[in-house]
Amino acid sequence: MRRLLPILALAFTAFGRVSPAEEPVSFEEQILGAVDRARPSVVAIESTFNFHDGGAPAPAPQTAPPSEAAPKVRSAFSGVIFSADGYIVTVAAALTGATKVEVTLADDRQYVAEPVGADAVTNIGLLRIQARDLPAIAFADPKRVRVGTWVLAIGNPYGLEQSVCQGLISGTDRMVASADQRTFPGMLQITAPVNPGDAGGLLCNTRGEMVGLIASTFQRAPSAANFERMFRDLSEQVDMNAALAKIRDMLRRDDKNELTPEDIARALQQMLFQGQRRSDRPTDAPSSSLAGTGIGAEGINFALPGDVVREVVSRLVKDGKVDRGWFGVQVQALDPALRAQLELPERSGVVLTQVVEGGPAARAGLQAWDVVLSYGGREIGRVQDLYRAVVTTPAGTETTLVIIRGGARQTVTVTIGAGEEK
Repeated sequence: MRRLLPILALAFTAFGRVSPAEEPVSFEEQILGAVDRARPSVVAIESTFNFHDGGAPAPAPQTAPPSEAAPKVRSAFSGVIFSADGYIVTVAAALTGATKVEVTLADDRQYVAEPVGADAVTNIGLLRIQARDLPAIAFADPKRVRVGTWVLAIGNPYGLEQSVCQGLISGTDRMVASADQRTFPGMLQITAPVNPGDAGGLLCNTRGEMVGLIASTFQRAPSAANFERMFRDLSEQVDMNAALAKIRDMLRRDDKNELTPEDIARALQQMLFQGQRRSDRPTDAPSSSLAGTGIGAEGINFALPGDVVREVVSRLVKDGKVDRGWFGVQVQALDPALRAQLELPERSGVVLTQVVEGGPAARAGLQAWDVVLSYGGREIGRVQDLYRAVVTTPAGTETTLVIIRGGARQTVTVTIGAGEEK
């Protein structure tokens, strides 16, 4: 019996207790571990743009003296290290029209980045710096990303580098229209706070893996990307020529040739508060120009899914651009009554409400009020299904659609056009 006691003691230790190595990790420890793994992959980006009254980049006169050079505007963004050899993914606004893009790594090393390319459909931009052995981010399994997933947002809000906040994925596969009316399908809706400077930052899970790319452009953050709209609104309030003169005076007075968005906003606010409005506008007219630069609805922010980011970046690395297909139609969801009349299952089919004359769909013989059931063998149940299928199809590809017209099913072959045709 005495010989059995040590054996029983070992058995109790092995099966009756949890060893320290097997003890469950607390939620706080998971978060801390994720932050430690993910933060080194997040960078701060500062982009410089030429400023003028149209809001778009404008080259400075080559012969102008330094004091008369075009004023500069600096905007803050975030980015994520995609690969160890220097590729950094961010939002397209960080490089489109920029005269200079500077990147600061988590270890404070600084580089001037070279733009590689951008995709207008997803708003993804790609930069490259001359560095090696960088801490590239790992990607999460997209099948494990669902509503209710805890996520961390890591970015540089208002220049506060490497800031971390948490939230939930509150929706998936959202179809969101940006301020310039471009449509982005398949977005993640998140509750994590998003502020100016976070655009292009990291959305990761509690394992520190990339779930998405923060896209705060939908929150109308005050960056160079929406200056044109802001100035168009402001032109209804103030004399823009006078505003530009005031800004140039600020440059000369402060002896600098670069302005921050805060400098410009301060000058315009001063003009409004001092009553320097356009003579043809009533002084009691309401002003919405400054409100238009706000963040948007609280707790409703968006991110591009990680699998989309990886696919777009791979194409940008290879070709410097992403060729997008164009179908030439307008689409809406099927009315439940019409779906029932056609004896279609729930979430099956979308209806073409308009076919662009001379476009790919029209050339294939498609007509308004045709119901599309499938595209290239993929079932179509929602508008975003067809949208995503088309924009991910290379131009020139022949694809087969199954449609219903007049109650009868037909098969139609379409040659997808190039996005540039649109």
